[in-house]
Amino acid sequence: MKTKIPMIGLLFFTFHATSRNLSVAYLLSLVVGAIFLVTGNPVLFLLFTFIVMLNVPMSIIMQMGSKDGKWERFQLTMPIRRGGLLGAQYLSILVAVVFSALLLLAVIGISVVIHEDMFKYGFTGALIEAAYSFGMPLLMTGLVFPLASSKIGQGREASVLSVCMLATMGISVFVPQASNWLGLSTNIITLALGAISVIVFIVSYFITRVLYAKIVF
Repeated sequence: MKTKIPMIGLLFFTFHATSRNLSVAYLLSLVVGAIFLVTGNPVLFLLFTFIVMLNVPMSIIMQMGSKDGKWERFQLTMPIRRGGLLGAQYLSILVAVVFSALLLLAVIGISVVIHEDMFKYGFTGALIEAAYSFGMPLLMTGLVFPLASSKIGQGREASVLSVCMLATMGISVFVPQASNWLGLSTNIITLALGAISVIVFIVSYFITRVLYAKIVF
């Protein structure tokens, strides 16, 4: 019970500290999502997906790596070990990803009703096509935390975040090309990338935990 209360406090602090950035990200995603639902433009759906699934966790990670010292000072006031601090950071990202995924699911569901020919095979087909979209923030987080916690990444958190975000977006752009190269359907590759993203997210926690213990606040 003693460890749960500080963990909850860290979660509340995370979302309070990033509330301004999160509000802008969600407002922008809602505007783009609404325009997409009206027009049915697939480019807008892609833009909406990137905003809601990448911009939101990116806002949280940027706050964690902020140089103003507020995050570190608040952490030091909490009666919780470093492993718990890291767990709270990963949990914060996961909560944001789940909320963003629900928003993406809602837009997909409404678009299937309004634009019946938008996705193949209806709602199920839409979920398969968007499987990698749900994994993008997990993959980005899984890459950012170990790199930023390493000796190479310390002090270069913003650069690491930018590179990982661009790499994550680049992978999604090359999914159709990978389908042709490997001779597999796009859906199979998309599902595989989604599964890999989850695995990377989980494995990165244990890697970062080892690196995180060596960081001096």
